[in-house]
Amino acid sequence: MAMEKVLTAILFVLHEGCSWRGINQPDANWNSVYQYYRRWCREGVWAGVWEQVAPAAKLGAIYLDSTFIKVQRSGLNAAGGRDLQAIGLTKGGWNTKLHAAVPSCPRPHAAWYSSRPW
Repeated sequence: MAMEKVLTAILFVLHEGCSWRGINQPDANWNSVYQYYRRWCREGVWAGVWEQVAPAAKLGAIYLDSTFIKVQRSGLNAAGGRDLQAIGLTKGGWNTKLHAAVPSCPRPHAAWYSSRPW
């Protein structure tokens, strides 16, 4: 299995929050991908990648949270359209989802919207 496919599958699981069996690649066995992930965690590969990608971001613990926001009828005609405003249709109606990353100090580090219902 090519390392590009393994890395793509691992990032898919981490981004979507699904189970390892949810890997949607016909030529990537979920168990093999999981074993690579476990081995790289034990060997400290992910910690090394994080140090290379964000060496100056020594923030300590970062807490993540997400919440659904119901969009009222008056907000459906948002500037730029619904896709730009991350408004999506779910069973309960029109919603958006707010994600926030906050370090241990009380100011937000990052926030973004998503129209995906999961």
